[in-house]
Amino acid sequence: MTLRQLLTTDAVSLCKIQDAAFGSAWSAADLAALIDAPSGFGFIAMAGDDAAAFILCRQIIDEAEILVLATRPESQRKGLGARLLTAAANQARQSVHTLFLEVAADNAPALSLYAKTGFVVAGRREKYYTRPNGAEDAIVLRLDLNRPGAPAYGHLRGHGLEPPVGSN
Repeated sequence: MTLRQLLTTDAVSLCKIQDAAFGSAWSAADLAALIDAPSGFGFIAMAGDDAAAFILCRQIIDEAEILVLATRPESQRKGLGARLLTAAANQARQSVHTLFLEVAADNAPALSLYAKTGFVVAGRREKYYTRPNGAEDAIVLRLDLNRPGAPAYGHLRGHGLEPPVGSN
C-alpha cells in the first residue's frame, strides 16, 4: 500500500470510497474543488491501481481541519487510517498548530483511532449527523501539533509512517 498526495483527478475514486465507507457526503465536483483550493491538501492510499482510503483536509489561517477520512470496508482495520492521519498531521505541522475534525459520537472505531493518535475532545455539536432514525451528535476533536514540551511526532509513531529524517 502506498500513499500519495491527492489530485483533482482522484475525485471520482474518492466518491466511491466514501460511498462504500459511510454513504455519499461530498460530490466529485465538491471534492475536486476542495483538493484544488489553495487551502486544500490530502492523501490517498493506493493498492496498485486501486484506491483504498483517503484523507482530505483544509487549512484556515493557523489551523487545519480534516474534512473526510474514509476507508473502503474491505481495507479497514489495516492501519490505513492511522497512516493517513500521520501523513496529514506531518504536512499540517509545517504551517499550522492545531488539527481539528468532527466525528459521529456513535463511530466507536473512529473515536478509538483518533484517541490513539493523540486527539482530545474539544466540543460537541448536537444532532449534527442525519441518521435514518433521527440524528447523531458530532464530537469535535483537536490535535495540538506543536505543543511545547511534546515530542514532535511521538503521538504518531508506530502507525505506519515515521517522521522524516532529521525531525524531532
